Amino acid sequence: MVGDMWKIENQLTPKEVRIGTALSILEMLKTGTTGFLDMYFALDEVPELIEEIGIRGYVGWGVFDADKTTQKGNPIDNAEKFIRNNKDKELFNPHIAPHAVYTCGDEQYIKSKEIADKYDVLLHTHAAETRKEVSDCKKETDKRVIEYLDSLNVLDENTVLAHVGWVTKREAELIGNNKSMISHCPTSNMKLATGGVSPLPEFEEFNVPISIGSDGAVSNNSLNLFESGKIASLLQKHSRWDASLFSAQRILDFLTRSPGSYLKEDTGKLIPGATADLITIDLNRPGNRPVYNIVSNLVYSTSLSTTICDSLINGKIVVKNGEVKTVDEKEIIRKASELSSELVNNQ
Repeated sequence: MVGDMWKIENQLTPKEVRIGTALSILEMLKTGTTGFLDMYFALDEVPELIEEIGIRGYVGWGVFDADKTTQKGNPIDNAEKFIRNNKDKELFNPHIAPHAVYTCGDEQYIKSKEIADKYDVLLHTHAAETRKEVSDCKKETDKRVIEYLDSLNVLDENTVLAHVGWVTKREAELIGNNKSMISHCPTSNMKLATGGVSPLPEFEEFNVPISIGSDGAVSNNSLNLFESGKIASLLQKHSRWDASLFSAQRILDFLTRSPGSYLKEDTGKLIPGATADLITIDLNRPGNRPVYNIVSNLVYSTSLSTTICDSLINGKIVVKNGEVKTVDEKEIIRKASELSSELVNNQ
C-alpha cells in the first residue's frame, strides 16, 4: 500500500496538490483546526490557496537526497526559493523540511539547517518513528536518531520533530536541552503499527514543548486533531498503566497553547491582545451533555466534525454556522473526487 501511494504521489502536479490541500483544509476547518504544520513538495500553488481560504499554515518544502526524490532540480535549492518567495505572507509561513534520516544524509541536513538559519524559519523533520529507522541509523552512524541529529547541530528552538516514538530518556533530555518541539502523532503510529509510544512524561520532565499531530490522511484517514488528542491521552494512560497521566487540560494545551507559544503566534489564549484564532462549539448536541467539566468534554466527548459552529482565524470569520465561507466547499469536493478517480484508474 505504501508503495502504491508513492507511485500516485509521483504523478502529482502543483495543480493537483492544490486540490488535495484544499480538501484537507476543509476537513481541518470543520473539525476545529485554525492552523497546521506540514511538509510536502510541488507546493507552488499552496501559499496562495492558504491565504485565500484563510487558515494559518506552516508548510515545509520536503528535502530528500538526489537518489530518493522525483523533484525536478535540487531539493535544497527548491526549498530556498520556496521560502524566499513566500516569507512575507500574512498567514502562510514557509520552512524547510528534510524528510528523515533514511532519506537525507549529513549534507542535506546540514544544508537545510543553514537555510533555516539564513531565513529564520523552522526546520521540520520526521524522527525516530520506527524501530527499523533507529536500528539502521545506529548501524550507519553509531548513534540513535536524536543523537545523530544533535551531532549535526540540527536541533534548536526552531526545530520540530515529528513522531519521536522510539527514543530513550537521554534523547528526551537532548531534545529538551536544545528547546526543540515534538509533534506526537498517535493515531497514525497506531495505524501503521510502529510499536513505539512517544514518551510524553519524559518530555514533560525535560521541558520539551509538546504538540499533537494527526499526520497525513494516508496514514490516519482523518485530520481531526481533537480525535488525535483523545487518542494521545488514552494511549499514554494505557501504555503506562496509569489513568492519572495527563489531565484533559494538559491535552488541550498540547493542541492549542503549546504549539501556539512555540510558533510565537500567541494562540490558545482568550486574553486581550492575543491572536484571534477562535472556534465556537454547539454544547446542545447530545455528545456534549451534560456539561460537568467542559474541558473534559472537549477532549473526550465532543465529535468536532458535527459540533463546530464558527471559526475565526486572525480575527476573520472563516467558518460560520458550520460552513466554510471563504471558498466553495461543494466545488472543492467535486474536484477532489474527480482527481481521486483519475489517479486510481491510471494505476
